[in-house]
Amino acid sequence: MDDGTAFELDYGYALGKLLYGYMDDDRSMREKIGYKDSEGYNVEDFNKPINLMIAESTKIVQGDFELCIKRLKRDLTK
Repeated sequence: MDDGTAFELDYGYALGKLLYGYMDDDRSMREKIGYKDSEGYNVEDFNKPINLMIAESTKIVQGDFELCIKRLKRDLTK
């Protein structure tokens, strides 16, 4: 995710918009990377598949775009 996308998500969140994202691999960062990244920095341990700020503001769907749209539709018709 680039800086612009992160900014747009944060702006949408501040406006109270529903935010959805999709990922092929929704294992936690620690499960995917380990305790240290390739440069030796500690990997956050929040049991999230992506950066904590994005994971908490966005509904992450494991799968592809189509599955994400189906989830959005389901959530909107509850």
